Amino acid sequence: MAMQNRLHHCLFWLLLFSFALFSVGCSDSQAKKSKKKNFVQQGDYIRFELGGEKFKIQKGYFKGSGNTPWGTLTNMKFWALLPDFKVYDKLTNHSDFFDVKGWGSKLQFQLRLKRIPHVSVPKIVEANKKAGGGMQFSGRLGSPDEMKYDLEAYYATKYAPDDYLYRPNGESRIYISCRSKVMKVPYPGCDMLWDYSDAIYLEASFNRKYLPQWQTILEKIQKLIKG
Repeated sequence: MAMQNRLHHCLFWLLLFSFALFSVGCSDSQAKKSKKKNFVQQGDYIRFELGGEKFKIQKGYFKGSGNTPWGTLTNMKFWALLPDFKVYDKLTNHSDFFDVKGWGSKLQFQLRLKRIPHVSVPKIVEANKKAGGGMQFSGRLGSPDEMKYDLEAYYATKYAPDDYLYRPNGESRIYISCRSKVMKVPYPGCDMLWDYSDAIYLEASFNRKYLPQWQTILEKIQKLIKG
């Protein structure tokens, strides 16, 4: 009787283990199938759907994508060379993308779903507002140091980035964070954040020397995204 119980016990765990393996196999298979459907190449373009919107972008700009473990698309990454938005070409500009220290002339931008942890530009500003109208940016409390490139500029006085805000008519639209001189980064870069829609936001990263051209960069990215 004891032997029979042990056999039943072993059979139970064997079946449970087999079912688990089958489930994982099915999930992996479904994820792979789903991932393949996330974007397709049609001629010179990559087509995909994100946040309920359909996009068509030239394949030469495509860098990669991100997915959940179940294969749901969460972000699409692209890159180019500034200032002319040249696409990657192994024969002509491979070293500009891979061998240059820091950002060089590279630009990377990506569309991301807002349901992935994210703070929108208006929320960033609201979270940093302090009593009396001051702002907590660049590791300090105070007003903008100046208006530069149509941006409110907040400069760091200690180890922190320099922050920039684009707020036409008091409406918070663009947030840019750049490595400051205080941080002593050998190849300083900037990260630009803005909301594309209710479901999608955009991030762009580039060499700090291109900060004066942020509006041109923004316009060209928007144009690329709209196909």
